[in-house]
Amino acid sequence: MKLTLNNMKQKCSQESGSVRLAIFLVVVTIGMLWSGGQSLYTAMMNRRPTTMSYDDYVNRKPKATWLVLTNCSLRLHEACFKSYYGGKNATELYVPVRSQRLEGKKERVQIVLATKDPNALATFSEMQNLKTDEAAVWAIKNYQRIVLRRDVGGLVRFGVNLKDSERQKLGNLLQNASDDFIILEEGAQPSLAEGLGLSTGGLMLAGCMVLYVRRNREPTAAEI
Repeated sequence: MKLTLNNMKQKCSQESGSVRLAIFLVVVTIGMLWSGGQSLYTAMMNRRPTTMSYDDYVNRKPKATWLVLTNCSLRLHEACFKSYYGGKNATELYVPVRSQRLEGKKERVQIVLATKDPNALATFSEMQNLKTDEAAVWAIKNYQRIVLRRDVGGLVRFGVNLKDSERQKLGNLLQNASDDFIILEEGAQPSLAEGLGLSTGGLMLAGCMVLYVRRNREPTAAEI
């Protein structure tokens, strides 16, 4: 009787482990297929970057997801940042993109640049470590490091690359953010190879899972 109970417990434990593994593999497979499909879609729909001025983008708001925007102004003192485990050292900055033409005037935030530019991170780190009585003098001396006038380019985050909770939190932190603002990941480009690799890997993993399920469903000699 004890042997039978032990066998039953062992069998239940094995089945529980198999279920957890199956769920994990299903999640991984779906993630690979979703990410791969999105990468393929982005690469096929954006063979070249859509290049225009910041003002033209705000007026037209094209559906392109690979953008190069000219005549932009970035103000690092308006930036939000991401860090590891709530630390103070920024690993990525979220900087509102402004128009050079309207620099100094209030305008709604239409584009947020997600950047890991080393120079921007270094400047932001200096700003964080300033004492209150040092901030004004430092800002005057380093104005050109704080307010950057340059082109920006990258991929618009959407789908699997955009978490709704992250976007909502960012919208609450930014001042005067538009309801439909986009997050532009600086330097990112469409990759057909990446899309094919993830899609192929997902399909192969799905095929292996189907074969595994079929094999386990076949009756063994002991069961017959």
